[in-house]
Amino acid sequence: MADILNFDSKDTLLRLALNGDKDKILEFDPGDVNTRRKFYNMKDSMITKQQELDSKIKQLDLKEEDGIQEAFKLEEDGIQEAFKLEEDFFDYLKDLIDDIFGNGATNMICGNRKNVFVLANCIIALCPYFEKFRNDTKNKYTSKLKDAGVL
Repeated sequence: MADILNFDSKDTLLRLALNGDKDKILEFDPGDVNTRRKFYNMKDSMITKQQELDSKIKQLDLKEEDGIQEAFKLEEDGIQEAFKLEEDFFDYLKDLIDDIFGNGATNMICGNRKNVFVLANCIIALCPYFEKFRNDTKNKYTSKLKDAGVL
């Protein structure tokens, strides 16, 4: 018969109630290197994608020399294209977020809305949890490993 080794395997696992809603729990482990890697990569790729989106939207702007009839036509086409670009950006972020936090995470965050700003606010709100892990937990475990004679 084997001895039992008891240890806390969930000590870095977080469960957060989104905006205090106990029915919408986002669970993730900032101690998991794969989760941290995906989160920090998402932040970088999100910035790059946002810059691409901004550039494309600027290309849709009207020139002042366009006539009034042409301006209305271009404006309508441009607005529809801008909506499409924003929707594509939302879908891009949705895939990244659901990959990190599990399928359906984006739906918990936004409901049925496709709101890029809500997703961005959620990502910003999550940053301190990853920073806290990096700052607090590493020091905690380095001390424990030293106390145990491992380091």
